[in-house]
Amino acid sequence: MKICKVEGCNGKFYAKNYCRKHYERLYKYGDPLHLERNREYELHGMTNTPEYKTWGAMKERCYNKNNKDYPRYGGRGITIYERWKNSFMAFYEDMGDRPFPEAELDRRENDEGYSKDNCRWVTPSVNSRNRSTTKLNINLANEIRSRYDNEKISYRKLGLIYQVSNSIINDILNNKIWKEEVKI
Repeated sequence: MKICKVEGCNGKFYAKNYCRKHYERLYKYGDPLHLERNREYELHGMTNTPEYKTWGAMKERCYNKNNKDYPRYGGRGITIYERWKNSFMAFYEDMGDRPFPEAELDRRENDEGYSKDNCRWVTPSVNSRNRSTTKLNINLANEIRSRYDNEKISYRKLGLIYQVSNSIINDILNNKIWKEEVKI
């Protein structure tokens, strides 16, 4: 009889060399030891905090192939700093409390992984600007404003040039979006 390949587990083989319990954890979380490794996190009393939920979502995006966002994170090589990967407390020691209720975790360099040097708490608008799908940045927004003022280019033509909708051009020109952020 084959048994589970997890060290110390004598459960009967179910699939992919795991017992049913470890296989289901592998399938659901991408890690057959998911709950065993996470027992330490229950000791800190922070499992319902926004910081803990942020840490868990970060892990899901990077390592769970069943997560809808995996292709944009783990699927393109985004990883988590080894110190943070299996330790919420290490993540929390480095990042601390969210500085304001709407704060989101952001990677300064979008093509690099989650690490102390590459992560920061930011506003949702700053975070959305740093996505790999974002077509504009503050420099391009200022260029749009300049071209509209100096060259008198229409909204429609600016939208075609920069591959964004007329409503985005309108919001930029009326300073509703892509204005300089106030530092916190």
